[in-house]
Amino acid sequence: DTPLNPKEGEKIRALIEKTAPGKNINYVVYSHTHGDHIGGGTAFLHDRVSYLTGKEGTVRIRKVLGAQVAEKTQELTGEYELDLGGRKIRIFPFLSTHASDMLIAYDPVEQIIFQGDLFALPEVGPVPVGFPVNQQLAQFIKARQLPVKLIVSVHGRSGTLGELLETVKRRSTVR
Repeated sequence: DTPLNPKEGEKIRALIEKTAPGKNINYVVYSHTHGDHIGGGTAFLHDRVSYLTGKEGTVRIRKVLGAQVAEKTQELTGEYELDLGGRKIRIFPFLSTHASDMLIAYDPVEQIIFQGDLFALPEVGPVPVGFPVNQQLAQFIKARQLPVKLIVSVHGRSGTLGELLETVKRRSTVR
């Protein structure tokens, strides 16, 4: 994801370049095309970058970021594998009640899921009562039998599979 606006996107790009000097940024993978996830996308507009979005996400990308980004965007309708030089990341399209163009990234080596808005924990405090999207993410993980150590969120702190399941359990007890 690229945050909020081009200025914030430039800050993120600079941080990536500082953290991994000499490495190319080849992909921008959008968890979904809500504005707070794509707004800084033009900061990554250069010859080597490819943008990935879920089904029909290019319509929103064209509207928010323009034709240049839209033309470099690939819509994923099936599982896709990124090869990051010996490190493979699996990208899954995921239809949720939050967004129809959702993508989930999974690193099988580290057993980490990256997702936007399907699971978010507050920076401090207990695991909250969950939302329907928490249940959807839990079902996705179970159906694919993905071993998961960490779920990284765009908003809030990262959490464990146990914490995700706790949000689902809490939701079922408050109905």
